[in-house]
Amino acid sequence: MNKPQCCIKKTEKISKKVRCKRTPDPSFPRDCSSSLQLHPWCLDSEVLRRLQHWGSPPTFLRIALLVLATAFFFTGSAAAGDQTAEDIAPRYGLAVISGNPFDPVSNIHFVQLSAFGIWDYDKVWHHRAPEAMRFKVEVNAGATFTPNIRTVLSTEMMALYYFKSLSTPRLAPFISTGIGLIYTDFQTGDKGPPPEEMGSRINFNPQIGIGTEINVQDGPPFFAEFRMSHISNADLNDDNRGLNSVVFLFGRFF
Repeated sequence: MNKPQCCIKKTEKISKKVRCKRTPDPSFPRDCSSSLQLHPWCLDSEVLRRLQHWGSPPTFLRIALLVLATAFFFTGSAAAGDQTAEDIAPRYGLAVISGNPFDPVSNIHFVQLSAFGIWDYDKVWHHRAPEAMRFKVEVNAGATFTPNIRTVLSTEMMALYYFKSLSTPRLAPFISTGIGLIYTDFQTGDKGPPPEEMGSRINFNPQIGIGTEINVQDGPPFFAEFRMSHISNADLNDDNRGLNSVVFLFGRFF
């Protein structure tokens, strides 16, 4: 099989895409990253790497959407019958957040103090939602401690779903997912080849987690939660090497 002339020419990076320098054969697209339905010779390893990086959302984000869709499917029919339930009072609290990235680096450790509020979901967004759904807003401030001290500031909006069927007098398990903005006074990246940096210090921060409230005999409950966190700029910058982390939260309601 003969290689199309388009794909045997040298390539250059233009506006974050790999393009052929000239296209004598009109049967092949000029933009070698615009579609997966291309001649096999066009899909060299570098183009494939960039297509996978730009075109595929993180796996845990797809899982988050699946979890929320499942929750709405199995509980949405019951939501209409919960309109007569008593109003759920807002709750507030403080938490400590500890996190460690694992991709592309693993030598960073950060700690944040978090102030948060939780409200009944449909009282905030005014649309049908499961009775066990809550809306949470977090404001977080802290710093990295290894390898250097650098500021980390973030704010998050999270949807929480409580599993009433699994709850006990002691524990109230839940899942969470959401997105926010994060500022990191550092930029890391992948050494490659080819090398790629985070690209910006202000990024989007989608997360998914699982946790439980812990009721105690005296005073308001504690809670513990484990999350997966992704930081990236959604290709708003030419460089967009995401940073993936595991995050643990422990806090108490007022």
